[in-house]
This record gives sequence, structure tokens and C-alpha cells, in this order.
Amino acid sequence: MKSLILVLLLPQLVFANKLIERFKNELYPTYRPCFDANKISYKSYDIHYCFAKGETDELYVISPGRNESGLKYTEIGDDIRKKKKASILIIDHLNQGFSTHVVPGTQKVHIDDFNEYFESTELIISKILNENADLKKVNAVAHSMGSYIIFEVAKRGKIHFENLFLSSPMLGISTRGIPRPLATWLSSFLSDIGFAKSYAFFQGPYNPKPFSLDNYNTTSKDRYELAQFIYREHPEIKSAGSTFGWVNQVLKFTSKVTENLEALDKTNVLIFQSGKDRVVDNQSQNIVCDQLKNCQLIHSPNAYHDFINEVDEIRGIMYSKIGL
Repeated sequence: MKSLILVLLLPQLVFANKLIERFKNELYPTYRPCFDANKISYKSYDIHYCFAKGETDELYVISPGRNESGLKYTEIGDDIRKKKKASILIIDHLNQGFSTHVVPGTQKVHIDDFNEYFESTELIISKILNENADLKKVNAVAHSMGSYIIFEVAKRGKIHFENLFLSSPMLGISTRGIPRPLATWLSSFLSDIGFAKSYAFFQGPYNPKPFSLDNYNTTSKDRYELAQFIYREHPEIKSAGSTFGWVNQVLKFTSKVTENLEALDKTNVLIFQSGKDRVVDNQSQNIVCDQLKNCQLIHSPNAYHDFINEVDEIRGIMYSKIGL
């Protein structure tokens, strides 16, 4: 009986090992030096990124979600390089990966002004385009907070994006049943009285747990464990919970998400919506997509929040639209 169970589980175990082995043997040795070698100075912060030149005139900007390192996105970045022969730019946002943490010595995701995300991201993309005049078509592949950052950068108009592929975009956040006006007031009040850099409710340091379907992120055990492996092997890049200041900024800025949408009239926006998302507000995605001139919303009823790192049947929907 034990032998039969082992035989049935072997393909899944081998696949999981393949993901980790690919990261260890191919992705990390290729892309870690790239992150080390590339950064910009923004205010008092260092923002790291990895740019890898392709063979076409296309650039794909890859923008990770909150508390994620760009290393987690080397899989999709490498797939784009190999299958589309395009250039890729993976950004480690403030507080994440190899970039500066706003609250030094902690894993906190904190921001004083959300414009800092937009400005630093815009600076990096502009730098790459100025240094590589042959790159004419700019696309973005982004997740959650990274999707919101790219969405707002595109609206600012300094960089034209042909396509935005947005995985579970944070166009509004879940307030866990707390009415949004109350959540906004509470986060603002607590920030004002000195708790801006304290962990918000339900937030805290990185606390890895074995895979179960109770997690908020993905139904893919393999990619869940790969993400844990990356943090376990490279603890220096860990990011974890958000602060009251971060929450306050998100609620403040996303309340204006429908402003200036006409700036995206010449951009194709694809929103990949997770039916079982407990992190971001899906209704905000519906409202925004309805008001955009060129928007397609693709709803996957069984997807958890991390659409871009879901099981292949779900993730493949996004891959197909990108052309992978």
C-alpha cells in the first residue's frame, strides 16, 4: 500500500523538485548577480532591479506584489526572455528584495507616500529606455501592489505601455469586513498619533507555515513551497507585514483609482481576477475595467490571490494571453 501511495505521489514530488532545482541551478545563478549590479539612488534609498536585454524591440516590465522579491519572478521573466526573445526588467520595489527597507532592520512594508513607489518605478523604466533606444514597445506583467504601481505609472503618461497584464491588481484592498470609511479613518488616526511604522492589524513578521488550502495566496503547493524556499535560503530579502502607514496610504490613493483613466485609452489592459481572493477588492477591478476603453477582465473562479503563481491550469490563462 505504501509503495502504491509513493508511486501516485512521485510525479508531484518530481515536479516540485524541478521548480526548486530550476531556481537553484538556472535562475538564481543567472539573475542574482543582475540584481546586485543594478540599482538607482532615489531619495535616501537604493532601489535594485534586473535588466536583461533581448533580441526584439519589446520590453516587459515585471512588477512584484507587496512583500515579494524579484527573485520570485525570475521564472516568468526567464520564460519571457526565452519564448518571446524580449528584454525584461524586474524591479525590487522599496522594502522588498535587495532594495532599501524604509524601516531599517525590520521586515515591515512601510511607505510614507505612495508616490515614492510610482516615482522610483518610473525612474528605473525611463533609465532603461533612455539607455536602450531600440526598445520601442513597453509591456508590463505585474501582480497585486505591483499591478497598482504600474497602473498608476501608466496613467502618469511619461511612459507609454502597449499592454498591461495585471494579476489580481490592488485597485482596492480587502478591509476584512471593516467599512472602508472606518478603516480609512482608523489607519489615518493611528498613523497620526505615532503608530504609522507599527504593524497593522493582522500583520507581523514573516511566519512560514506548511502548505494548506487555508493560505490566502495560491492553490499550487509547488509554487507555495518554492516561495518559502527562496526566503529560507536567502533570509536577507525577507519582507512581511504592512504598517498602519502603508495601509493608510493604500486606502488614500486607491480611493482615486478611477481618476484620469482616459490616459490609458491607447493601452490594452488585461485584468486577471481571482475568484477566491481575500487580499484585494475584486469589485474595484470590475469598476475600473468597466470604465476603461480597452480592458478585458478574465475571472477565474477557483484562483486564490496569487494568480500569476497559481497551478498551471489557472496560471496558463495568463501565460496564454502574454503569448507564452
